[in-house]
Amino acid sequence: IYILNEGNAYSNINGSLSYYDYTKGTVANEIYKSVNGTVLGGTPNDAIVYGSKLYITSNDEKTVFVADAATVVEKKKITTTDASGVPVMPREFLAANGKVYVSTYGSCVLAIDTTTLAIIDRYDCGTNAEGMAISADGNTLYVANSDGYTYNGSISAINLASGQTTTISGTGITNPVSIFIVGSDIYTLDAGSYDASWNSVGAGIYKLNSSNTAATKVVAATMAKYDAGKFYFINAPYTTPATTPTYCIYDIASGTQTPFVSGDDILAPAAIAVDPIKGNVVITSYNMSYGYADYSSDGYAVIYDAAGQKLNKVDVGVGPTTIVFNTVTK
Repeated sequence: IYILNEGNAYSNINGSLSYYDYTKGTVANEIYKSVNGTVLGGTPNDAIVYGSKLYITSNDEKTVFVADAATVVEKKKITTTDASGVPVMPREFLAANGKVYVSTYGSCVLAIDTTTLAIIDRYDCGTNAEGMAISADGNTLYVANSDGYTYNGSISAINLASGQTTTISGTGITNPVSIFIVGSDIYTLDAGSYDASWNSVGAGIYKLNSSNTAATKVVAATMAKYDAGKFYFINAPYTTPATTPTYCIYDIASGTQTPFVSGDDILAPAAIAVDPIKGNVVITSYNMSYGYADYSSDGYAVIYDAAGQKLNKVDVGVGPTTIVFNTVTK
């Protein structure tokens, strides 16, 4: 399991990469630096394994790092630029059709050829693009445009054949950050908004209606991953007084929500992911300092089996916000 730690740009803490070995039950930290002698820079935001390569976005560096997925030996650094050649911040990945797509804060999605490691296409999208998903036929790329704190988010539907982009917006599409395609249905993880007292409101998993004109909340959630008909999610909104986080599973077929773990092992959740092969669930967490999440010290990861039994807990780097399984599925 690769765990990408985003560091803390405010405290000048570079991001790093950790690797958990299932067989040994141990973790190795700072492996990108130890292998290549270079750091990932400020706020590495996402990572993906596709084919034999590992791709990492570095937001502040406006760079995609490409390395061998098994050895972490660096193959190339790709500067992410818009159509005018201006460097833009890369955000999240999606791999399909022999390409790696990268959303950016430059109102465009970049397509990287996995052989030449060159940017070969650019597609228009909305502002502050985050997570992506692709239709079952591989023809339409959906992009979550969070639009920052204007709460006027949208979803871009990009026809990959024609390059044309249409915009999906409406009630329930406020601040989308992730998209999930389940059969013919489209779900989003929406970060919601903040009220006048800076309490988080409206965050959850939403399902778009058949005409893609509005979305309805399915469950309240702030982090979520989908696997085999189920959403594994955490609901930890920022509120005063604090809301106790919950860790649950939502079964789409039955429409039921059940607890996954109590959360006693998690101090301040950072990310959740599901192993597509083993079915294990990994939850990362910040440590606490003076009653608050410590964003400048090392975090940790807890590995559970599919039934929610704790298998291991290991220390990782600062800001462990991305979990990637070093597997390739067909």
